[in-house]
Amino acid sequence: MGLVTKSKGIYSLGIPYTTYAGDVRWITTYEVVPYPLALAGLFGYSELTMRLPSCVMGTLCIGLLGLLGLRLFNWRTGLVAALIYACMPLDIRWGQNAFYPQQCQFMALLTILLFYEAIRFRPFRGKFLIAASICYCFTYLSWEGSAFLLPSLFVALMIYRWGECWWVNEINLYRGLFFIGAVVVAPSCSRPVAGAPSPLVRSRLS
Repeated sequence: MGLVTKSKGIYSLGIPYTTYAGDVRWITTYEVVPYPLALAGLFGYSELTMRLPSCVMGTLCIGLLGLLGLRLFNWRTGLVAALIYACMPLDIRWGQNAFYPQQCQFMALLTILLFYEAIRFRPFRGKFLIAASICYCFTYLSWEGSAFLLPSLFVALMIYRWGECWWVNEINLYRGLFFIGAVVVAPSCSRPVAGAPSPLVRSRLS
């Protein structure tokens, strides 16, 4: 309910926020989760519309997991993985929940798939690396605990390109890391001032 309430602020200021003692307090965690809620809210705020984004992303995760299994192994692995995912009670619960887990999982799967498609070629496919970096940022801004995904991707790169050093000179890899670093640091810098009164914001609300 907190994120649903904050999502309504997107219509007035373009950012999710609530007011406390007359001051605007913008969201400093789960930063991108309210945006799909606000999009669904265009059709009215109800149980159906608020749970719809998670339902859509959960359904898309079935296809993503199947595609990932196909690219990493074969179509049989992808089909079985997608079937298991679709039938797991926890995943079904996430697909019904108007909170961060399903959005975070969807963006994480998309990040992994794009990163794999980038590193499986020599030289790396720059567009896929940049797309993976952007998806990782959305994953992190959905839930900060997903920061562990970045070292996992690095370990995967080391294993997949074991004994090779040419990728150290890949400029797109460093561009992606710089972009990720900026996005990761920004929320931490915004927290000390998130509760500070802003005359500009107040003037826009009045």
